[in-house]
Amino acid sequence: MPGGVASFAASGILVERNLIKDNNAEAEYDSGCGVIAFAGDGGIGINDNKFEDNRAAAVCVFAVMLGTTTITNNTSENDGSLAVFLASQGCLVKHNQGKNFGANGVLPVNIAWPLLLFPSAEADAAIDIGWGNQILEISDNDLEEGRGSISNGVAFTTVFFGPSFYAYTDSEGVIIKDNRIKGFKQDGIVAETDPTATTGMTRYSSIVGNEVEDNGQDGIFIEGAGVYNSNISLFENEAEGNHVFDCQDTSLATGPGYTLGTHNTWFNNLGNLSYPKGLCTPGRGHDRDWR
Repeated sequence: MPGGVASFAASGILVERNLIKDNNAEAEYDSGCGVIAFAGDGGIGINDNKFEDNRAAAVCVFAVMLGTTTITNNTSENDGSLAVFLASQGCLVKHNQGKNFGANGVLPVNIAWPLLLFPSAEADAAIDIGWGNQILEISDNDLEEGRGSISNGVAFTTVFFGPSFYAYTDSEGVIIKDNRIKGFKQDGIVAETDPTATTGMTRYSSIVGNEVEDNGQDGIFIEGAGVYNSNISLFENEAEGNHVFDCQDTSLATGPGYTLGTHNTWFNNLGNLSYPKGLCTPGRGHDRDWR
């Protein structure tokens, strides 16, 4: 099938306790999404499902507003990604487990709907946060290993940028909390910039209490982009065994009150190697039980 379950301009939908797999047939729209929620009023529950080999994403959420959309207690194996979000509000992604993202190949997330002019692109993370999202919480998820284009664990991503005349906005009010992220070939958690390094993807968000380990580049990377990728609070994270930096932030402060010349606030994060030096400090793990 092109896509498994589709909700268009709807609310109050529940998708629970299903096996959703192998949605990869060629189609103009939706190909490779296990569940797609598009242009609805929220109140959507995607809970306690098993997703397998949906090669774009297990769940695609586009332009869903108002009510809370929950994606909880699902498992994902060999999907392109667990979830992709664009221009949505009020989403909760909690207590999901996923592994081997992109293991059987990755299809583009096709959002080229008539009159919208959004490009199709392959996801680049197990959870991709594109432009224009607000009030999104990603917490208590276990994400492990990606292949192909799935280079990161959680990304504020630029891969879904389209024509330059479209008024893109950054994602704000995003909480990434208490996740375990391991074994991705680039970064565990990353806020990206566009190729010109002038447009970032988030402000006024929080990255708190995550365990990020054994990734091929950085554990946590905030890539500087002017006033974007700024005013982020990063507290109580643990980064270990990442191959370049455990913590890196290349943003530049435009005023006092931020950490080590960055445009963000880092406090009580653990990691052996960071840039600027001191964003994360070596030490014992925080006293908490994950999940």
